[in-house]
Amino acid sequence: MTPNNLIETDYLRPSWLILCFSASQESNCPPNMSSWEIGIANSERLVHTTSQAQNATGDSQSPIESLVMQLDLHRYQGSTIITIANEDLKFLRRCMINVNDSCSLRGFAHICIENLLERYFGQALSDHGLDTSSLPPTRRVSSGPPTESGSIQHIWDRWITIRRLVPARNLVGDQL
Repeated sequence: MTPNNLIETDYLRPSWLILCFSASQESNCPPNMSSWEIGIANSERLVHTTSQAQNATGDSQSPIESLVMQLDLHRYQGSTIITIANEDLKFLRRCMINVNDSCSLRGFAHICIENLLERYFGQALSDHGLDTSSLPPTRRVSSGPPTESGSIQHIWDRWITIRRLVPARNLVGDQL
């Protein structure tokens, strides 16, 4: 099966992981992830969303540790991580480097919405309400079906329009 057919015919398998997060910067400390929200989607709909904020659950696990656990559930299953901005993947790697030696993004592909907008539309994130000042806040500790609020739903609403206008070969993503 070619990548073009994979994108067009695989309606049921959750293959996209839409990821957004927020950072906290304490003085004299490296950037730290304070919250994240992930949406699991197939080519037709947003299936499930999960989020966590720092110390919101009383759990000793940091947001980056719980995000790594969520990502591990989808590793080597043909899943593509979708981030908004060019810097998002770099930030994620900086956070992961301090978790443990086994953290990796291998087993995923990656698509950056900002790159697609620049390349195919000559537009910026702000033209689609995807810049950090326009995004709704990430949902706080919840898991379940998508809701009308939260950053992931906002990103998904833009993504379904953008992806239909981009060549299918560019929706496979770059291997990490």
